[in-house]
Amino acid sequence: PGFRPRKEHICRPLQNFWLRSWEPLLSTVQNVIDLLDQGNTIPFIARYRKELHGSMDDTALRKLEDRLTYLAESWTSGGRR
Repeated sequence: PGFRPRKEHICRPLQNFWLRSWEPLLSTVQNVIDLLDQGNTIPFIARYRKELHGSMDDTALRKLEDRLTYLAESWTSGGRR
């Protein structure tokens, strides 16, 4: 009795939407990783590199740095999460 959408009719557009939604966030995170790898400090990044991290404040940047450190330590210690 009428059109019933199949899984691919729903999933593909939803998947494309999420990919487009996450792309800016992923590039922002990569920018922060690059800045940290270059030896920049969180206060410097927060104040002088806003064009690369968008609206992240120093608290968010520090949380990201802490998480990256944790993941790197887990990876090198054999925990590979």
